[in-house]
Amino acid sequence: QPVSAEIEANSKVKARAATEAEAEAKKAVEKASEEAKAAETSASESPKAGETEAEKTKRMRQSPDGIDDETPIPKAGEALDAFNRAVELGLTDPATAVAAYLAAAVKTPFFYAAFFNAGVAAELSGQPERAEQIYGQCLTVRPDYGPCLTNLSLIYRARGKEGVIKAREFLDDAVARNNNFAGPHVALAQFHLDLNDLKNGESEARAAIRLDERNVPAISIMAKIFFQQKKFDTAKFGFDNALIL
Repeated sequence: QPVSAEIEANSKVKARAATEAEAEAKKAVEKASEEAKAAETSASESPKAGETEAEKTKRMRQSPDGIDDETPIPKAGEALDAFNRAVELGLTDPATAVAAYLAAAVKTPFFYAAFFNAGVAAELSGQPERAEQIYGQCLTVRPDYGPCLTNLSLIYRARGKEGVIKAREFLDDAVARNNNFAGPHVALAQFHLDLNDLKNGESEARAAIRLDERNVPAISIMAKIFFQQKKFDTAKFGFDNALIL
């Protein structure tokens, strides 16, 4: 009995600490979101001399720590240290890691990978509604991020027939809004592949590869489709290429 009581007390303390940490992280996320919007407004009102729209978009999609569309993790600094601590915590305690990832996410702009990992940790700890909210935050930071789009659509699909319809509408909207980025096409290709719609899956995967010929998820989806079509040599070529990349 005393041992059981001690375990229960420790569990309550741990749960309370996790709740407090997540509440603190939520406030930090909200503050960072407000600061990001203010910075974007300022950048829109005062563009750099001679800057094109494409150059402005690229500038907005990066951080001082080296994060950009191709580099999801900071190269050094406080944000990287916080992220690494969250990774270690997540190996054994994903529920507590949620708050740790969110705390890391707000230490530098455009840290979409930290939001994504927080969503995954929420799913692993049996919190799909919380994961849905966090993936939404991830997409606020980077609307075209394929892994967030894919995981959020899977959460919708788990809710049955209506969820499948919602997932399709959600992904169609993501493609329409971010048609020049590979991520939404990859997520929609995965959706079609999961439903065994190989024709549309191939079409979206090819669209992603046209935008980013080194996109490993898109190449992998194409290889899976070739495998389903019994084009085994072509499938092997695709998988080999994905592994090399």
